[in-house]
Amino acid sequence: MASSVHLVFFAMALAVAVTPFLWFQKDTNANHFSGHIPVDQRLYHDHQRTDHKQRPEKEIQPSSDVTPSGNSWAFSTIQAYPDLGLDHLGDEAIEFNSNNIQAMIRLKLEFIIQARLTRARKQRRKMEDDFVFHGHSFEGKPRPLFVTLSVPGGGLGNYMFMVATLVGVARKNNRIPILMYPDHRANYFEGLALEVTAETNLYPNRNLTDDDLMFEAACSWYLNDTANLSTTKFANRTVALRGYLQSFMYFDEFREEIRTMFTFKEHTLNAAKDAILQGIQGLDNTSTALHNQTKVPTLVGIHVRRGDILHDPHKAHGQTPATEQYLLRTALRYQRKYAPVLFIVISNDIAYCREVFVDDHFVFISGTPLEVDMAIMTLMDQMIMSVGTYSFWGAYLNGQATDISYFRDWPRPGSDLARITNKSEYFLPSWHGRI
Repeated sequence: MASSVHLVFFAMALAVAVTPFLWFQKDTNANHFSGHIPVDQRLYHDHQRTDHKQRPEKEIQPSSDVTPSGNSWAFSTIQAYPDLGLDHLGDEAIEFNSNNIQAMIRLKLEFIIQARLTRARKQRRKMEDDFVFHGHSFEGKPRPLFVTLSVPGGGLGNYMFMVATLVGVARKNNRIPILMYPDHRANYFEGLALEVTAETNLYPNRNLTDDDLMFEAACSWYLNDTANLSTTKFANRTVALRGYLQSFMYFDEFREEIRTMFTFKEHTLNAAKDAILQGIQGLDNTSTALHNQTKVPTLVGIHVRRGDILHDPHKAHGQTPATEQYLLRTALRYQRKYAPVLFIVISNDIAYCREVFVDDHFVFISGTPLEVDMAIMTLMDQMIMSVGTYSFWGAYLNGQATDISYFRDWPRPGSDLARITNKSEYFLPSWHGRI
């Protein structure tokens, strides 16, 4: 009888810990810490006062058709993952001690990962079924209309914007998205299966010319002609998109498909989970977030982009890193709002981050590949972005976070980059610009 009661307590705790973290929900104080910049009550009030156009925050409730509630859901979740080694928790009184907190975080992450992979594999099969050049001949038949990319390039975040826009424009115009060049980064994703074909299949008996290209007006501006091909010369022609195409407006109406498409491979998600858990385990004997708590800590991701943007030509163009004031002030806001909190820090300059964040609530991820780092961001409960497309996608693919912040003073005001960036068409309106 006692064992059953204890398991009920654990199930209730687990339901509270995991229920908010389902992947595709419909979008609808704490401890002081210090760093180079003193973060005190005055700074926190300054933050409140200088927040730019603060949007009213709303609680997003899990939809009843996808989120079972109550103890039955927790019990069924435990039964679905018998290999997680949590049986012993039913034999003792449930306490929010370090071991049990880590066990519940592990179970939560496993649940999110498995749910995502199930959807991604289903979508991949569907995309592969839609391939048109494998075993098909259009001889004597009308050819379908395609949307393709001229030359996908740049870093991972740039590549993802181009592919997402390709799919979004194709869906909106009832076209087939297709690629003319393979790219190794497609192998990062479980749900991404775009057909790759030769240029001659899309443009028979001739070469691709500038007349076949749809150019963008600026890298981070939405262009209506690109999104609505029926009003352009490409109304009845295959089109090749060219540019950075960095506006969420090209693809956000297909958000569920885009997120599922960019679900990382199972080994990448597992590596992300292991990095998170190993980092938390390293705090076991020191962090107050793991001791004497009444609930599982909120995992808040912090991405800090530095490196190349500190130097010319990127700096001269308008790139600028998020300031220490923004990072500390925003972290304090989340710590006050979501206590207890564990911050998971991802950066290309971890040494800098260790100097800025000196409290025992911070886990520093190092030595992991870039795709694993982005996968970690997608698993967080809430997210603090810095700058750049990599940071954008770490936040956009995070389907459970309801409070996402970005550095408002990027790009540098008055710079060339600022002139070709429309922030209202780059950052989602539900995200919060802060300084």
